[in-house]
Amino acid sequence: MLHASALYADRPEVEAWQRDTKANARLTGATRTLLGRYRRLPGIDGRNGAVRGHMERAAINTPIQGGAADIMTLAMIKLHKSEKLREMGFKMLLQVRARRARQAQPGGLTASAWS
Repeated sequence: MLHASALYADRPEVEAWQRDTKANARLTGATRTLLGRYRRLPGIDGRNGAVRGHMERAAINTPIQGGAADIMTLAMIKLHKSEKLREMGFKMLLQVRARRARQAQPGGLTASAWS
């Protein structure tokens, strides 16, 4: 099992980002996603260690997982608005969390190059 200290030793910028993100969340009481969606973190500066720990983990998780959702949203909008992709037969079938199913005609994926 990989321990967090091994990750931090190899990638100290990850630990620094997490430390800075939690510190900023304590100052503002919130965190944001890549596109600026806002999540309040009540209790992040409180005395209840369980609540504080949960909010610190949320402060780190929200920019990552929320950012991935932001990117997926932009991709779905682009797919919906792209006349070229529609002409090639692409259409949204299903979106569940940060995953989506797409359908295209045979050979369409290569030709589209994800336009």
